[in-house]
Amino acid sequence: MQSCSVSRTSTGLCYSSCQIKKGHCHPCDWATCYDDVGFIRSLLTRLGEQYCVDLDRVYAYGCSNGGLMVHQLAQSLPDHFVAIAAACGGKPHRGYERNFKPGGEPVSMLLLQGRADHTIPPHTPAAAVPRWDGYYYAAAMAVVNAYKAYDQCRNSEPRRFPTPRGVGSKNLSCVEYGYSCLQSSSVVECTFNAGHDVLWETDSNSLADGPETAWFFLCQHSRAGAIPADSCVLPQRPASLMTQQLFMEPEPAPSAKPVVWHYLAQVAIGVGFLAFGLGVFCSHRRRRRANDARSDYAEFSA
Repeated sequence: MQSCSVSRTSTGLCYSSCQIKKGHCHPCDWATCYDDVGFIRSLLTRLGEQYCVDLDRVYAYGCSNGGLMVHQLAQSLPDHFVAIAAACGGKPHRGYERNFKPGGEPVSMLLLQGRADHTIPPHTPAAAVPRWDGYYYAAAMAVVNAYKAYDQCRNSEPRRFPTPRGVGSKNLSCVEYGYSCLQSSSVVECTFNAGHDVLWETDSNSLADGPETAWFFLCQHSRAGAIPADSCVLPQRPASLMTQQLFMEPEPAPSAKPVVWHYLAQVAIGVGFLAFGLGVFCSHRRRRRANDARSDYAEFSA
């Protein structure tokens, strides 16, 4: 199944890595052909070996092509990522929903989409092609239903998903389509009145509503045996979402703080940011050595 309309694609590039790996270029090539999944797997292994990192609490966040990247990580490395958040459109290419392999660890998923996004339209048939770049994207509900099936969600009806206190955007609407799933995983879509962008509106806490909502979703999820983190959310979702306090002040962590690692992804449509929430550190060593990561990648590629 083609990921683009060959006659209309305007962003396909002939990367040298694709020439080497496949022997030719294709108009639908929208990223390099390096083994990014293998690199991330190796990076997480190295971080777990060298730092006191809770690998039961690893998250990925991506915007635009970065959103497509985190979907790939969720599908290829479900044992490594407990939850992902895909923003700025954030839908994968057409056909992605057919490639889940049953039996892996469940992965919670959040879509953050602008209702007026013309680059990756939020709710269009999979056969529709955006007018300017020629790529096909999976239908939003097809992606949602694929995650629901993979996570074995047992609910029949969607419900409202609460946003944290401090998120002041009146046009942000979040729906939890998947709950009562394996290991308390969930599937949520949030939409807002904007285009191919992050929701930058802020409230009294001066935090951008889009990333804050993403973190609110991500930090609710962990594997069994994860090191307790700061109390960023209520232990249980209240019965009445309209009358209960939805976001509590965090209690001081006993000895550590959560940290998010950032991996910069070069993309064809734009530059996506991939962020890893790697649980809690047991020391103050917050900087990784870039040379170690590069050396590890070279060893893996060899």
